[in-house]
Amino acid sequence: MSIASSSLSTCSITFGHDSSTVAQTGCIVSATAPPTIEIPNAFTSGAFTNIGTNIDVTVAALINPRTTAETSSFTVSTADSSNNAIEQASSGVTTQMNAAAELQSFGVTPVSAVNGASSSYRVAVTTNPPMSSGDKIEFTFPPEVTLPSTLSCSTGTLVSAISCTKSGTHKVEATLTFSSSPTGSGSNFDFSVDNLTNPPSTQATSAFSGIAVSDSSGNAIAQYTPSVTT
Repeated sequence: MSIASSSLSTCSITFGHDSSTVAQTGCIVSATAPPTIEIPNAFTSGAFTNIGTNIDVTVAALINPRTTAETSSFTVSTADSSNNAIEQASSGVTTQMNAAAELQSFGVTPVSAVNGASSSYRVAVTTNPPMSSGDKIEFTFPPEVTLPSTLSCSTGTLVSAISCTKSGTHKVEATLTFSSSPTGSGSNFDFSVDNLTNPPSTQATSAFSGIAVSDSSGNAIAQYTPSVTT
């Protein structure tokens, strides 16, 4: 998780889960690694001093984790006006995303457009969110394209090393090493899947499927759901 801006204007604090008692107060970003947010003068009234009062804090302009893995724990603490510690929780306060982001773009283009010919296929991707070395991308070619028994891939823009495997007859799984890692959201990279056999006719193929990006532990990062043909 990261902070979108070093200048956060407001945080909202709700006492007792009652939306009618919301205080707006300024937030301060006191550190970016790890992201640390302070809310000075958060309790401006003595009315909320009872033990057991529920307090909800909402902070805008945070960037969600890049994968669906459970986060490490938040640390939440309170202090008095002289910065003397009051209480703290530093374990078991986690969150987890339940949906993968959408890649900005995904496209596949054969180097040779001659039907029935042997050709490499260039795979071009625009990231969202950032990707890191060791991340994997997988996708399934349409049945009109024939893959060799042993799959090989070639590096391209931003990709300094690649390892490809074939699952079944048409699914490709590629583990990527980037020349600059992490790539940054919106970065363009490409690589080639080599020695494929083009469809037997000039008719457009059926769609690619199962386009997904994950980290080295298999946690989802992104997917691409629009139809892609070649």
